[in-house]
Amino acid sequence: MGHLLTIAGSDPSGQAGLQADLSVFQDLGHHSCSVITAVTAQNDERVFSVNPVETKILKDQLRALLEAYEFDAVKIGLLVTRELTYQVFRILEEAKVPNIVIDPVMRSSSGMTLLENAALPIFTGFLAPLARILTPNLDEAEQLTNLTVRTREQMATAAHKMMQESPGLEAVLVKGGHLEDEKIDVLFYNNEIYEFPTRRYFTGGARGTGCVLSSALACFLADGLPIPEATHKAKDYLEKFIPKRF
Repeated sequence: MGHLLTIAGSDPSGQAGLQADLSVFQDLGHHSCSVITAVTAQNDERVFSVNPVETKILKDQLRALLEAYEFDAVKIGLLVTRELTYQVFRILEEAKVPNIVIDPVMRSSSGMTLLENAALPIFTGFLAPLARILTPNLDEAEQLTNLTVRTREQMATAAHKMMQESPGLEAVLVKGGHLEDEKIDVLFYNNEIYEFPTRRYFTGGARGTGCVLSSALACFLADGLPIPEATHKAKDYLEKFIPKRF
């Protein structure tokens, strides 16, 4: 049993954020720890408010856990501010934590900004290069690259650009759940493109799917699987998990 850490926001509905991450870690047999970056007020319909924690609180949480455990993987989600993004980078770089998975949380479905623009240079230039894999959806890929990302080819181009802009980043998985035609995820890894079709389509506004996928990825990377195999298993897990959850 490995030790896994999520650095994310708290979702009081339990559908996303660190609550979703912890449920996946535990379901897949890992000891689970969490660092709260923000307390949100949200439900299945909308986000009411996002309240980032004080910098000292974030630092104290991280340092307390890193002093007590050697983590096999870390999943990073909501960061909100430039300062919190920088502190997560600085502490994790010092700790040399392996198997970092970043699920960029940049904007709510209702349009609320969840990662301030001032944080983007820190995110792209400092934090992302620490990661093994970045897992943006189509909208997040567009925000990170300033490209239009609505086709398979555009997904691959955006993934390649993200790799170039974050030297050290090992892989990018662009999630195509919002594609208009065939639903497919595109992985750029080791200068190769891998495509992962979605075999089951989800309706009814299920939330937290990105959290579940990235958390499962962290688990399988902690288990020692290579990135393409870990991605395949994480997608399989998601497709089994969602019908039970919703």
